[in-house]
Order: sequence, then structure tokens, then C-alpha cells
Amino acid sequence: MAKIKPFEGIFYNTKQSIDISSKVAPPYDVIDSKLQTDLYIKDPDNIIRIILGKEENSDLENELYKRSSGYYNNWINNSIMKCTKEKAFYVWDQKFNSNGTEYVRRALIAKVRCLPFSQKEIIPHEKTHKGPKEDRLKLFNEVGAQFSQIFSLYNDDDKKIETAIKSKIGEPILEAHYDNVENRLYKIDCSKTISFLIDSFEKINLYIADGHHRYETSVKYFEDKKIDGSTLMSLVQIDDPGLIVLPTHRAIKSDLSNFICFQKLEKKFFIDKKSFSEWPDIIDQINSSKDKHVFGFANRKLGISGILKPIEPLNYDECWSKYSKSWKSLDVSALHAYIFNSIFNFDVKNIFDKKNVFYTHKEKECIRKLDEDYNWVFFLRSTSIEQLIEIADNDEVMPPKSTFFYPKFLSGFVNSKL
Repeated sequence: MAKIKPFEGIFYNTKQSIDISSKVAPPYDVIDSKLQTDLYIKDPDNIIRIILGKEENSDLENELYKRSSGYYNNWINNSIMKCTKEKAFYVWDQKFNSNGTEYVRRALIAKVRCLPFSQKEIIPHEKTHKGPKEDRLKLFNEVGAQFSQIFSLYNDDDKKIETAIKSKIGEPILEAHYDNVENRLYKIDCSKTISFLIDSFEKINLYIADGHHRYETSVKYFEDKKIDGSTLMSLVQIDDPGLIVLPTHRAIKSDLSNFICFQKLEKKFFIDKKSFSEWPDIIDQINSSKDKHVFGFANRKLGISGILKPIEPLNYDECWSKYSKSWKSLDVSALHAYIFNSIFNFDVKNIFDKKNVFYTHKEKECIRKLDEDYNWVFFLRSTSIEQLIEIADNDEVMPPKSTFFYPKFLSGFVNSKL
């Protein structure tokens, strides 16, 4: 079961104000080159310089990561950042609007014992890739600190954890306003409450919502050093009303002609065909559907958009036989393992490859890809928390980009040593 502990936080020094909006950034893996440049310009002390530094042509091996370490040490030495002396838990509230409704999502920030997934203490739902883990490990080794948390979920059926946290919320110690989200941080240093929370989480398993690569990198970091370690986590109740999951849509490149692909789709799916310009209306329509598999699509060359529903239950190829009914019931699984594999003839080995598939939770970004060398867009519904937990409990992993939790937890807001 989960072992959590309080920690000595590392924070931006805010003698004049508790607002650090100019210094924080989203997680590194959702930052493109334009946003990276914008954050560099925004503030000379923005956390982007550590979590996603700019490569230079003259860089030698690990020079990029050494530069990150240089920034960090300089900020500590010059009191731009400070390390707290006392150990504490922290509470992070994010106030935001989604589809016209205002939410507040609350997370407990703690260090959590870091064990391989095989120990079943921390449970994943997503497959990871080698490259991002190698990148983060180099950063960990050079800097020795964390500036982004792993985002995990926990059950609090009797609400005792929620009540204990709520009773200790005072005035915020930090604030940041980023991308229309209000972030506030609170401190819990009451020894009795700390002990209660530690004891409570010893009865709980944690499910990773976001940050699988960072978690596995933490495991590798401590294994290499042959020490027991704990990694920084944001812990959110599974039934938190602010736990919003957005879908991640796909734009694809296909070597088959658009017309042939459409003919193949017509044989397997009921198609509610519309003009291409009507694609924005499709999103609401698929989200309101309760059918097992429903997909939106758009193709600029054919001048069409529309909605797909299987005529009969999908008959997956034998190569997918090892996957459970729960896995096959996911819209993202059906899209990749059936539509991309059987209709578009994507090779199974490359069926999730970013070379042929562009992933984004923003519909317009997908549509813009049709002006490049992508020819089809597919819109998806959100994967539910219940589906995530079911897949995780089955010891399976979802296809990449099955979930997009909104909003993201900001890098640089609350940090710690490894």
C-alpha cells in the first residue's frame, strides 16, 4: 500500500508577493517550440530553463542538462528559489472553467515511496517509451530535484482524508494564474494531521493518471543509486468533482486513397455523412451518444465529415486476442486496433507511432493538420475514470493518449529534492 511522507519544499522566493504566475510552466511534455520560446521571454527565471532548456549547436554530451543544473544552483545561491527547513504536506487547489461550469480540483502534494509497477503499490494505465525516460533521467542526475509531480488518483470512500485536509486549510502561501486556471497552494504542518494522512494512505493503492514516464524515471534513478526513494506526487480523489478528462483526437496519414478508405468504412459502419464545414457540430453529437463505439471524422479532400457507428460488433484480428473485453470496449482501442489496423492497413508494430498519427485534445489543431500531409481526422469521446481503473486493475495498459486530464499541474509551483 502507498507510503507517503511530508517533505522539505523548494519554492520561488516571494518576499513581495505570493503570485509566481510568470515563473511557472506546464509539464515539459505538452510544451511545443513556440511556447518554449514564449516562456523564455516571459521571465528570465521561468522554470522552462530547467525542465526544457534550449539546445545549442555547440552542446557537448549532457551539456543541456548541465545548463539546467547551473540555473537551479544559481537560483538557490541567489535566493531566487529557497528550500524550506521544515517538512510538510501541501494542498493544491485549481479553480477553472470547463464547458461553462466552474470547478475546483484539490490535490494533496506528498512524497510517495517509489517502487516498480510489479509491486502493485502504484498502478499504471499507460505504456511508456524509452526516449522520454532517458531524457528525464539525465535531468534528474544533473539537477537532483523535481519540478513536476506525478499525478495520481486515490479512493477516499469515507471522506476522512478529505475532511482532515479541509480542516487545515488556511491562507494560501503561493498563487499562480496560468491559462485561465487559478492555482493556490496551502501548507499542512500539523503533526497530528500529518500522522493521520500517512496512516490513511497505508491502506490505499494509487493509480497514475498522468506522469508515467516521470514515475518510471524516478524508479530507475533510485535503483541506479541503490537507495530507497520517494517521488513527488499530486494526489487527487477519484471522485473529486474537478477531475475532468478530455479526449485526445487524432489526425492520420494514410497511403490508401481517400475514396477507397471511405468505401471500406461504409462496409463496416453506419455513416451519418455531413459536409466538411459541419465538423464542429460533430463533437457535441458524439459526446451525447451512449452507444458503445462512436467516432467523428473529417476529410477535407473528400469534402466530408460525419459520425461512424459499427454496423455489427467489431471483429478484431487475431493479433489483438490477448486483450480483454474491457480494453476492446475503449473507443481509443477500437480506433487504433480496428479502424487503423483493418480499414487503413496500418502495421500493428507502428499503429500508435507519432510518425503517422498526430495527437491533440484541441479539435482545431487536428483540422489544421489536413492542410499538411495528413488526410483524415478522427474525433473521440473522453475515456472515463471508471474505464481507467478497470483497465489498470486488469494489469493492462491503454493505448497512448487515451486520457488528457485538465488542467495540468504546473511545473515550478511546488518542488522538492529527489
